Amino acid sequence: MKIQQLKVFIALGILFIGIMIAQWLNLSPNAISIEVVSPEQEDTYQLFYDLGRGLNEGDSLLAAIQPSDTTATVTFQMDEALFTQIRGFRIDPGTRPGLVRITAIRIQHEFSISRFRFSLYHWIDDQLLTDFRPLHDITAFTLNAPELTLTLSGNDPHFEFCGDWERIQESITHVQRQMAFLFSSLSFAAAAMIYGILYFFRTTSDRFFKKILAIMQWVLLFIKDIYDKRYTIYELTRRDFKSMYTGSLLGLTWSFVQPLAMTGVLWFVFSKGFRALPIENVPFIVWMLCGLVPWYFFSNCLVTNTSVLMEYGYLVKKTNFRVSILPIVKILSALIVHAIFIGILLIFLFAYRMPVSIYWLQVFYYIAALMFFLLGMSWVTSSINVFLKDVAQMINVLMQFGFWLTPILWDYHILPKNYEILLKLNPMFYVVQGYRNSFIYQTPFWWNPKLTIYFWGITVLMLFAGILIYKRLRPHFADVI
Repeated sequence: MKIQQLKVFIALGILFIGIMIAQWLNLSPNAISIEVVSPEQEDTYQLFYDLGRGLNEGDSLLAAIQPSDTTATVTFQMDEALFTQIRGFRIDPGTRPGLVRITAIRIQHEFSISRFRFSLYHWIDDQLLTDFRPLHDITAFTLNAPELTLTLSGNDPHFEFCGDWERIQESITHVQRQMAFLFSSLSFAAAAMIYGILYFFRTTSDRFFKKILAIMQWVLLFIKDIYDKRYTIYELTRRDFKSMYTGSLLGLTWSFVQPLAMTGVLWFVFSKGFRALPIENVPFIVWMLCGLVPWYFFSNCLVTNTSVLMEYGYLVKKTNFRVSILPIVKILSALIVHAIFIGILLIFLFAYRMPVSIYWLQVFYYIAALMFFLLGMSWVTSSINVFLKDVAQMINVLMQFGFWLTPILWDYHILPKNYEILLKLNPMFYVVQGYRNSFIYQTPFWWNPKLTIYFWGITVLMLFAGILIYKRLRPHFADVI
């Protein structure tokens, strides 16, 4: 791929993502709002919506209105699906006699990204006010669309709209299409602008894209080498797994005796000593294991991979051997033990009669996500450890901190909201909660789009950092080892 082609690809990618976001946002209607001029005292408005089965308290919403010297807005938050079923609605404008002046009745479309919220108000006055009917405790009214002035005479005033809801549904669809077109157009403009910037500053951008192309070519060659050397990787993984227990009496048993002993001690201390109660009606041992299993896999892989180049120094010195596959060997070796631990976790899930769910299969996604994250980190730590032996010791210390700072033995909901945000910056938070969401809460990973995007963003950055550091230091490995 040439540099110019890469620039075009990036611009088209931005355009495609923008169009997809435009279709995803869709600006679905989510509220009906009423603007009232200068309400003198606090009151409660009620909205009854007709779903074809008559008006009743079950199909109604309450909203408070506060005193104001200018204009106050009463907003009734509604489920998007209701807008396709409503055939009319009734409004109870408070519970006190007096004069009420309504300046607007609107359908609100809204979406939010993080803390940024975008609202669009879709005016419906001309379509609804044509069929306005005062029903009770309204002695006089003046209709001058879009304004409506009411004189209330009792404590239960209400009026009804039975407008042309087919026209309203059509207008909602029309607004959604307009906004989708607007976002698509903005995406096209952004793509064109970025391509123009890259073109006019091509001297600087070309140097940057040459590095990007070099990384992409390295990744493609790396993937090809993994496939070509799959049998070599298999043999190295098998030998690595066997070598850990060669000469020991218990052999493979040692691979999970230590973690199981640690698990038993933690369970005894927290369940019997601190008398930890079930968390969200889940037995503490099951809840704890769902956090410990991925953590053991992560910590074991990262600690062993940090020293993997030193351990396989005889292979590193071979000029025709791709050293970058060695972290994969360690990850696959640890994956065998991880599979045994997942089997133990399943035994506990069945023993405590946890409901079986299709979401259990989602754990394979989190295993793959953790393996990619580990690969990037392993390239970074193993490359630097060749020249700075303190890295291995630092990783051991960081694992101790990470174990207690990750919500493995405690529920993160006990923290204030501000601390929760800091806690979620830890990538292992995503994986640990992912295991619990798969085995306990049965929650799909796409229900946490922010955390998913953040985790994969960190993972991609870690992979790129690992590739750059490895490529820079690889020529000097043999001299130091």
